[in-house]
Formats: sequence, C-alpha cells, structure tokens
Amino acid sequence: MNIRKLYLVIVALLVAPLVLSACATPMPAAPIQAPSTTVTPTAPAAAAAGAEPLYMPRNVKNAYALGSRSPDGKPGPNYWQNTAVHDINVTVLPPNRTISVTEQITYTNNSRDYLAILPVRLYLNARLPGAQREHNVSPDFLTGGMPIDEFQVNGVVQPWQPQGGSGATYTVINLPLPLAPGDSVNLSFRSHYDLALEAQNEGVIDPTTFFVAYFFPRISPSNDTDKDGFDVEEFTYRAGRERFNDFADFTFSVTAPRNFAVWATGDLQNPQEVLQPAYAKRLKESMTSDKVVNVAQPEELKKGLVTAQSDTVTWKWKAKNVPEVAFGLSDHYVWDAGSVIVDPATKRRASVQAAYPTEATEFKTMVEDSKSALVFGSTQWPGVPYPYSTATAFVGGADEEFPMIINDAGEGEDLGGGLIASTRFIGAHELLHAWFPFYMGIDERRYPMLDEGWTTAFEYLYNLEDIGKDKADAIFKQMRSSRLVPPSANPGTDIPVITPADSTRGTVAGSNNSYEKPALAYLALKELMGDKAFKASLHEFITRWNGKHPLPWDMFNTFNATSGENLNWFFNNWFFSNNYPDLALAGVRQGKGETEVQVNNVGGFAMPFDVIVAYADGTQETFRQNPAIWKDSPDSATIKVKTPKEVKAVALDGGIFMDAAPTDNVWPPQPATDPYAPVIDHLANADGTAAITMTLLPKSTQGSPGQYTLPSGVTAALVVLPSGKTPEQVIKDNATSLKVSFEDSQIVDAEPIAGLPSKLLRSTVTLGQTTFAYDIYAFSSNAANFAIILLGPPAAIEKLRSADYPKMLKTVVVEPK
Repeated sequence: MNIRKLYLVIVALLVAPLVLSACATPMPAAPIQAPSTTVTPTAPAAAAAGAEPLYMPRNVKNAYALGSRSPDGKPGPNYWQNTAVHDINVTVLPPNRTISVTEQITYTNNSRDYLAILPVRLYLNARLPGAQREHNVSPDFLTGGMPIDEFQVNGVVQPWQPQGGSGATYTVINLPLPLAPGDSVNLSFRSHYDLALEAQNEGVIDPTTFFVAYFFPRISPSNDTDKDGFDVEEFTYRAGRERFNDFADFTFSVTAPRNFAVWATGDLQNPQEVLQPAYAKRLKESMTSDKVVNVAQPEELKKGLVTAQSDTVTWKWKAKNVPEVAFGLSDHYVWDAGSVIVDPATKRRASVQAAYPTEATEFKTMVEDSKSALVFGSTQWPGVPYPYSTATAFVGGADEEFPMIINDAGEGEDLGGGLIASTRFIGAHELLHAWFPFYMGIDERRYPMLDEGWTTAFEYLYNLEDIGKDKADAIFKQMRSSRLVPPSANPGTDIPVITPADSTRGTVAGSNNSYEKPALAYLALKELMGDKAFKASLHEFITRWNGKHPLPWDMFNTFNATSGENLNWFFNNWFFSNNYPDLALAGVRQGKGETEVQVNNVGGFAMPFDVIVAYADGTQETFRQNPAIWKDSPDSATIKVKTPKEVKAVALDGGIFMDAAPTDNVWPPQPATDPYAPVIDHLANADGTAAITMTLLPKSTQGSPGQYTLPSGVTAALVVLPSGKTPEQVIKDNATSLKVSFEDSQIVDAEPIAGLPSKLLRSTVTLGQTTFAYDIYAFSSNAANFAIILLGPPAAIEKLRSADYPKMLKTVVVEPK
C-alpha cells in the first residue's frame, strides 16, 4: 500500500488551512443541516427518479417466477433448502500429518423434485498438483488431495468414481434410487489426507500445532439459482476465495494424543472426560466469568497436568445449523477463556476463548478484545445478539473466519507510515463475520458483497468506537478505499459490484467488489437513510433471511419495502454501475449574501462529502453533503452557502470516500505552468499582489503526465503572507499552527528559491499517532513573504533532502504583480 494515500487530504484538513486561510484559526465545523446552505440540482433530473428496475440475471428471475423468492424481499411461498446431519470422527496424531476421517451424512430432500444425483464437494482437492488455481503455489502447498477410501449409500458399499480430470474439487454420485421429495438418504465416507506444510487457512502451523478445516466430504448446496439445482462449479483456489455450503447439524469428535488441547466450532460435550478435574473446573468457571480465566499454560500441558492421560483423548462437539466446522490443536498453546453477555434482553452469555503461543504477545488480551467485538456486533452493528454460544480465536497463521472459531495470524499488520492494523482490529473483523456470512447463509463464493462488504462496514463502525475517527479513517483509507484510486486502481476496478465473483478473478473478486465498494455503499446508504431507518431495514433483512440463502435482490427488495422508499436509484448507482469515487470542484460564484459552489460528480458514485469554506476574515466552516444530493441530479449539484462573508477558498473532502483525482477538489484552481507537470500547489495573495507556484519534478524527459511525481507519502503546500514579516517570522507562524516545537538555531540558511535567499526549518510533527518529518522554507520578494511546506515519512523526506531538493526548489515560480 502506498503511504501517500494517508496524506491525500492533509492539505485540505491540516496543511491546507495554511493555504486556504493564511494560517487563520478555523471555526467549529457547521453541519450541512444548518439553514445557511441549500443544494440545487444543476443537471436534468432523471425521469421518475428511482423507478428504474434493477438488472436481474435470468437464473435469478427464474427463482422469482417459481415463487422461491418474493418481490417484497421475503422468502417466497415455495422457498426450500435441503438439510444434512453429519456425524464425523477425526483422528489426528501430530507430528504425523495424516488426518483420518469417517463420516455419516443423513441428507434430506426438501425440494419438490426427485434427486437422481448428488454432487459431493471435496475442497482439499484444490491442493492436488493438477487442480485449477488462480495463482501459483509452492511445493509445500501441494498434497495428495482427499482420496475416498470407502463410500456407502444406505449401508451398501458403492464404487467411488472421481470426477474426470486431474484435480476436480467435486464428484457427482448417482443414487441407486432417486431421492423423493421429503425423503432422506444415508451416505457414509471413509477418507484420509495429509495436512499441507504450507498453511493457507488450514494446514501445519508448527510440527505440533495444526489448524484443520474443509476436512470432510459434504453435499454441494442445493440452490434455486444454480443449474440443475446444485453448485457444480469447480472450486478454483485463490487465497481469499471463499466457499458456499448448506446449513447442517454436526456431531463430531477429534481424537488426538494426550497433552494436546483442541478448540473447535460448537459446544464441547465432554470436558470432564478430556480435562483433569482442576482444568475442567477452570473452563466451567470461565463460562460465567466476566474476567479472563487462564485455563491452561503450555508448561502445564507438557507436564501432563491438563488432559486425560490415556494414550489418545477424544474431544466431542455439537454444532447446530451452521455451514462449516473447523478445529485447531496444539501441545504448547496458552488457553484463556471468559464469557460475555451477548443478549441483554435474556442475559444470555457466550463463551469467549483464545489459544495462542506465548510469543503471540498481542493475543494476551484477545479474550477481552473478542468480548468487545461481540458486544459491539450484538448491540450496535449489526445490532443483533451474537447467534452462537462460543467464540474462539486461534493463532493459526491466517486471518480467516469459521463458525464460532477464527484462525488469526496472531500479529497486527504493518500498514506503513506508523499505521498498524492490530490483532484486536483484525480479530474483530473475523468475529463480525458470525452474522455475515454464517448466520445469514450468504453465497460468499458468488456474492461476497453480502459477506465481506457488510463485515467491512461493521469493521469501520467498530473502529470508530474503539480507536476514534482519526485512526479509523486512516486505517480504512490505507487498507480499503485506497485500492479504488490511483495508483492502486487497475483495469478491473470499475467492474460493477453485482458481477458474480465466481465469474471473475484477481483483485476484482478478492478486493474491490468484495470489500471496498460494497462497504462504502452500505456506509453511504446508512448516511442517506439515517441510522434508525437503515438499521430497521437491516434488521428486517436479517430476520427474514437468517438460516437461509439470501441474494442481493432479496436485500434490495427488503430495503425498498421496509423503508417506504424506492432506493433503486442508489442501488443502481453503487452496485450495477461502472462508477468510481471522483468529485471535482467546478466553480465558485460569490453573490450578495450567498456563495454558490458547483460540484461535478466525475466518477458517478452517490457519495457523501464535506465542503470546506475558508473566509477572508480567517474563519472556516465545513458543510456536510448527504448522498441524497445525487438522486435527481447524478452528474452535478450546486451547494448554496448563505453567508455575508467573503469566501477566500473552497475545498472538497470525501474522507474515507477517497477521491480518484484530488487535485481538482480545491478552489481557486491550481493551474499548471507546464501542461505535463501537475501543480503541487498554487497560491495568490489576498489582494492579488503576489503569487507562488510549485510543480512536480519530472522523472524523465518523455513528457508524459505519469512521469511526474513526489516521493511516496510526501505532501507539499505553499503559504503567502503580507509583507512586513521576516522569513524567520514566517517559519515560526506556520510551524506554530501545526504545533511544531523548535529551537531558533534550527532556522538555517538554505538554497536560493526563485533566485531569492531562503531560510529553512527542519523538524517533526505528530498527526494522530504518527510522526512525520516537516520542512519549511521561507523567503521574501518585493511583494510578499512566502513559505514552502513539505510533510512526509522521515525516510521519504530524508531521501528528498539528499537528492531532489535543489531540483524541486527550481520549479518554484514567484509572480509579483
């Protein structure tokens, strides 16, 4: 991630006040609801705005025609989904990597059709050398897949015939007799496989720590929108490519060596059998404790104090109505546990556990961190009580969610520039997946907008509460929305969100249309509707579709029906379009008692934004614009600021809705002195007696706009002050405005700028929790005093100082009038 994205709005919010109002002290922001502003559409309104129907693919239309789904967003009278009951026994004996599985499946046909075939999904065949994958893998990723040693139907052994080809992830079995509606069939499997040395969501973490997932055969989902009623597409492996499974009930056991602890999806059924009395008591106490209970330490496991001391120990679980189960085990992990009330109305608690190696220091607080996330999800967003009885965070080298257990990398992600995405934040994201996809049964293989999109929106809202707006915005921009703007944008970035992800590959499916765009859409919709109406529609969607398999159209229709509004204009704009985030400040016209600010929606998204207005008297106001301004005029709008004050400058700021071309978000505009050299900054004195301009440095002589840039993360700004102050005073004034502490001895003679002697201050400034290098040059002409401010990561500024400063300063033009 290019750290420059962190600073795209620094000029507008921190340094730009120097540019916009000559170091004036800003006034408190004014909300757009204040009567001082109005918004006027400046483009022809679309006929019957919002009435245009949403595109619906033919397979989805067919589901509505069959009555399995209703136009009002409810499940239709003919809605159905098949069910399964699994009884699974697993044997795993580290350091031996072979996993042995026996399984009984009772599969019930709830459809109205006779079923002659059943497709059996074998996800771990994606690790076969010949399997279809979307990126290259190392030899340690590869295994022998999941061979089926024996297969039975209703107790009769049947020949197992794998799907043709080398590495199919499913096999279609022919039933001896078609399965009638309402009837069940019993399937038995005996299989084995070797856990991969390279863990990817599952695999070997260390020689005696395994995370085991996707380890059993299962019937592919029966679906009213798939060909022949079943999902029979290949699972083409890519890191982050998700899966889609039917809801099922599970009884399963894991047989492991003694002195190994096991953590899994579901409720542990036999703690008194697998744990020695003192440790079973600790675990039981944690189930009602508001405090963190340490259940076991690694040295206690090694001494044989924790588990039963037979050669092997069989741990048993139950989990009802979930699409997946997974487990982790280790002989040297810390085991912490506690509990938290997740349903204030009934006082229902959920057990919260953490399993981690001692070196995973961030995990020492993971039980409390997880409790925080579960309370937030249960009471705020989505605001529905956590639907399960347990939640476990296991350090397994990934950041992946499973029902009631998450596989966490165990350390925060360094985003650069002093930004860290902590384990607390990453764990919260994975835990918030409990609602979407698991409780809601999302087809995240095809429509991750309903899975990662919702969870990423909840993640941002959680961070707002947990770490504050400044840090939450910075992390969201760095990790999420910066992927939609240059230089991260790629040829597939603008593909509509509604495009089925199983028909795409790469960052389109794995990032842009899964996380960033839908999350921003939901946050914009929240602002458009208001929290109360938005939450009411969201809750109705959850109530109608939990435990089922909703489609995006079910969500759209539910929001339309429950809000009393036709929101199709918004859904078309965000989910069915090729739009992207890009606004432009097209002009400012000042009249008596009113200033009109015209904003063009270049990229097209119906996004909220701030209009920042700096006045000649040194004050400043911010006017918030709701996405509703784009409903009747999607291309342009005029914001009327009713004020008798003289407007000196205006800027647009989209916040986390990062702008693809922020250089046109400032007025007065910044004309380039070279058509191929975009201006860093241009500023004229208030009375027009002086101006200063700086352009970007050329990387080459090819004359291409892409050949001009600043070092990564560096932001520049200019200041013009009236005559009468020395360069030293200019430096002090501007440094003080950013609370830079310095000694007079730091102000030194520097390179001539525009042929004029200059002074230089080199210091640092802390913005939020991040420290930046801060350089300011000041010099005087016969018309005014000028300053050049450069802000950025210390390493980038140091490189600039050592190599490019002399060249950059030569691009400065002073124009005394």
